[in-house]
Amino acid sequence: MKWLKRILISLLILLVIIIVSGFLIVQLTPKPVSLLVRKQFDSSQQTQVYTRPDFFEESEETVSIESDIKYPSENKNNNMDVYVPKEIDQSAPILFWMHGGAYVGGDKRDCKDYLTMLSAQAKIIIVNVNYALAPDISHPVPVRQLNEAVAAIKKSQYPIDWDNIYLGGDSAGAQIASEYLISLTNKKLQKTNQLSPVLKNVQIKKFISLSGLLEPDKFAEIDDSISGFLFEQSGWAYFGYKNFSNRSEVKNLSLSKHSKELHQEFFFTDGNQKTFTKQMNTTAEALKRDNLSVTKISYDESKLGHEYQFDFNNPEAEKTFKELVGFIDK
Repeated sequence: MKWLKRILISLLILLVIIIVSGFLIVQLTPKPVSLLVRKQFDSSQQTQVYTRPDFFEESEETVSIESDIKYPSENKNNNMDVYVPKEIDQSAPILFWMHGGAYVGGDKRDCKDYLTMLSAQAKIIIVNVNYALAPDISHPVPVRQLNEAVAAIKKSQYPIDWDNIYLGGDSAGAQIASEYLISLTNKKLQKTNQLSPVLKNVQIKKFISLSGLLEPDKFAEIDDSISGFLFEQSGWAYFGYKNFSNRSEVKNLSLSKHSKELHQEFFFTDGNQKTFTKQMNTTAEALKRDNLSVTKISYDESKLGHEYQFDFNNPEAEKTFKELVGFIDK
């Protein structure tokens, strides 16, 4: 039986080595975990992730979509989709959208159905922007790429009302979009991010956040320890600091800290489990205190997770969608 004892001891030693090695790796670099998180977002490339509501086909028929348009950039994933309602007689408002994915994953295709319906129902042009992902790049590359996408669209012939622009995004995409909004009036941030905005703050009329990360320093502060760990690693990969939550430059990216510089109307929604509900509430209250117009859609009676708004199996998702269309139309 000595051979069996030796095998068991060897296996135990191997297990300890694997555990210790894994612990050391996640202490030294966020790359393995962030790439694992990216893998979780890849399902949209093979399957239809969310059920389409009854009105999807009707909406799809009324919108023209130009896909995978390249915009000039030194970084990867520099392509975008443009949604244009077929029946617009004059210049229309335009929404620039940044997808979610914890900075390390996701793709514009994740929002394709939703933005198709939104373009059709709200009669607006929408630009769905792809951008490079961490850990291949780091902050603030996606913010710069949003600016590059806007610059490319400004050279286009789309019937756009350039005095009626909206910005928005879901999850981490909302943070990227909000940082771009903040940068329009913040010269210090422009210098830090090496950004020369092609838009002016006065042109932006509305901001939309769906399950948005609005306080990036609190990325890992979520009511689920596993998600918190994954977000902590993803934030490290994107911002370049293991202790990014304690960095003053990251804390200063919170939308609520810049309410006095803003004039836009805001739309916020989020679920109530494993998501950024607390951030949404804190941000909404801060903006309201400075007399900004805030529409906040939330639900207490149902258990709704992160990005609930895309899942039309939930009646709340359809209700929120109608509220969003109304917010854009008003």
